[in-house]
Amino acid sequence: MKNRICHISSVHPRFDSRIFRKECVSLASHGYDVSFIVADGIKDEEFDGVKIINVKPSDDKLSRINRILKIPKLIESKIDSLKPKIIHFHDPELIPLALRLKRKGFLVVADFHEDIPLQILTKPYLNFFSKK
Repeated sequence: MKNRICHISSVHPRFDSRIFRKECVSLASHGYDVSFIVADGIKDEEFDGVKIINVKPSDDKLSRINRILKIPKLIESKIDSLKPKIIHFHDPELIPLALRLKRKGFLVVADFHEDIPLQILTKPYLNFFSKK
């Protein structure tokens, strides 16, 4: 059985050049069973050997807070059914989910290419104390 790897993102598009092309497709071309869980409202598909799985209903207009609360639960449900060996996540808002998955015994990899501390400081919806 091939090693199963699951990339997850709640904000990146399914064909993100760094995540999808450079990571998922590359792993799939080397024989790994790769899934990419996204929340974009578009139907599931398989492309270049990668299973792309959407968790967001197409008619669902999620607010920022609902996205933070609802999408991780939907992702976790998919991960529980896929049972990958490695989970590779790409969004800071998924850190609480990643910690739960780690406690469940999954190998979890964090991959952020953004300057997260700087991004947090620029969020107008966070108050001063939340930013610090």
